[in-house]
Amino acid sequence: MESTIRIASSGDYHQISRLVAQIQAIHAETRPDIFNIDPCPLKSDYYQKLLQDPQSKVFVAEHEGTIIAYAIIRIHVAPQRSIYRNRKFISVDDLCVDEAFRGLGTGRHLLEYIFHYAKENGSESVELGVLEFNTEAIRFYESMGMQTRSRRMEIRLKDFE
Repeated sequence: MESTIRIASSGDYHQISRLVAQIQAIHAETRPDIFNIDPCPLKSDYYQKLLQDPQSKVFVAEHEGTIIAYAIIRIHVAPQRSIYRNRKFISVDDLCVDEAFRGLGTGRHLLEYIFHYAKENGSESVELGVLEFNTEAIRFYESMGMQTRSRRMEIRLKDFE
């Protein structure tokens, strides 16, 4: 399916907010011990800060005038410590395709756009975090060539004897 990718604007807030709510609902349903149900998890003032922050970008995929996907990225430079190489990288903080448009190639198109953007801007890698329960997203990211670099583990103490 054809979509156009562009940098988001202030006027895109409501359409992006609708998509953020879709993802938040999945997280709240699957991990209610961590996430709250919130019908408007993307606050307007936070969104405006993202648009103004030179280290952040919000990209949208649009089809026939409707935003069907978005991604929030951040541009990072590794901390200036002797244990780290000097490097620039992009982190994908959020990526969501509208549930009605999943499986049609929009996510692939958007992530490839981010890969090209990162490369053109001198980044060495694109990184992201994904929760273990989100096996569909993990399969998608792996199909895009991404690999697990580290793992964050937990124990829920209510389950500990």
